[in-house]
Amino acid sequence: MKNHLTIKKEERIVAAVTLTPVMIILFIFIIAPILSIIYFSFTPVDLGMTDFSFIGLKNYIKLFSTDTFLDALITTIIFLVGTIILQLISGIGIAILIFKTKFLKGFMRTIILVPMIISPIIVGIMWRIILMPGYGGLNLLLQTIGISNTPPWLSVPFLARISIIITATWEWTPFVILLTLAGLESLPEEPFEALQIDGANFIQENIYYTLPMLKNVIAVIIVFRIIEGLKIFPIIYAMTRGGPANATTDLTFFIYRQTFQFFKVGYASASAVILLLVTIIVIVLMSRTFINKMK
Repeated sequence: MKNHLTIKKEERIVAAVTLTPVMIILFIFIIAPILSIIYFSFTPVDLGMTDFSFIGLKNYIKLFSTDTFLDALITTIIFLVGTIILQLISGIGIAILIFKTKFLKGFMRTIILVPMIISPIIVGIMWRIILMPGYGGLNLLLQTIGISNTPPWLSVPFLARISIIITATWEWTPFVILLTLAGLESLPEEPFEALQIDGANFIQENIYYTLPMLKNVIAVIIVFRIIEGLKIFPIIYAMTRGGPANATTDLTFFIYRQTFQFFKVGYASASAVILLLVTIIVIVLMSRTFINKMK
């Protein structure tokens, strides 16, 4: 009994020694910055200003009474919903086609990884060049097929938002394809064969069997894409800088602008706290939905 207690004590010491450096790193790089942002959100501090006096909820009240912040919040939702829907439709569709045809599957898996491994800021610059008025790649293509009056993709608010959504979709659709392919390859083949014997066509087979069987995979994809979809700042910075007329300013770009252009650290910190809360709420809701579906 004494030896057993000694072993237990030694295991606890080893665990404490092993976890302590990890906990210190976690506190320094994650917990401490979050706590500091929360603290700053209740102060009027600016860059170069050392006033850390407590002002209560003034920054938060000011945020929700400012049209620019509310517009940024709406833009964030538009980008998030738009990119997730397009990525799911295109990613699942392409994955099913690759899985069904089985043509150059290994080669295709390598090729579709290219957008994901490119730096987001480079992706933004690349698409900005493609969408340039007059001599951009897309407008040159449209002129080639006879469309001379090409649209100014990044100069009109509606088209600028669409351009951001398309760019983010191009970058992260490969992630959806890879996870969907992994899910498809885990499905049993017998139901596919039975459906073919019953005379089910391609559309019926996927609507009534493939998609329902992939519901858990799709739930995982949505959770990850929500998390990543809120970090679209590099693309916005490279393509539009939040314009035109703040049409593409989401919460992340709003926080950047308040901090580094207007030097309102306390105000920006309040915005960051709201973004953090939105992210946590969405992740918790999606995680609960995913867990319920797994039961």
